[in-house]
Amino acid sequence: YIGVDVSRLPGGGAAGGIAAGAVAFLNAKIESGVQMVMEATGFFDKINKVDMVITGEGKMDRQTVEGKVVKGIADVSRKKNIPVAVLCGMVAGDKEIWRKMGIVHCLPLVREGVPVDKAMAQAAVLLEQRAFELAARIFQPEK
Repeated sequence: YIGVDVSRLPGGGAAGGIAAGAVAFLNAKIESGVQMVMEATGFFDKINKVDMVITGEGKMDRQTVEGKVVKGIADVSRKKNIPVAVLCGMVAGDKEIWRKMGIVHCLPLVREGVPVDKAMAQAAVLLEQRAFELAARIFQPEK
């Protein structure tokens, strides 16, 4: 025993073995990656000057609500009553969960009937199409 208990260390679980070792042996500190990215990009200052946040994600799924970058962005945005739109590779799961997070639009590149490999090969074109689709939803809302 080296005097540091890492058994209940947040971020030190199955995938966090290196982090737990760094805390135990190097006196390291575990910090939220989302927080670090938002601080490094000036997100906390910039969010005060916007009407909507548009972000991206590979796959919107249950892991999204467990702490992916989108969740961090949505949490901060929701506190400021700023809606969030997400352009993503694919969507799996209940849309109501994202609505509760403050996500008002979630547009996937992979749609029903489109194979993932085909969507990946056409990612730039599909992303541009979804961006135009998002703009249409924002500026020409359904009546």
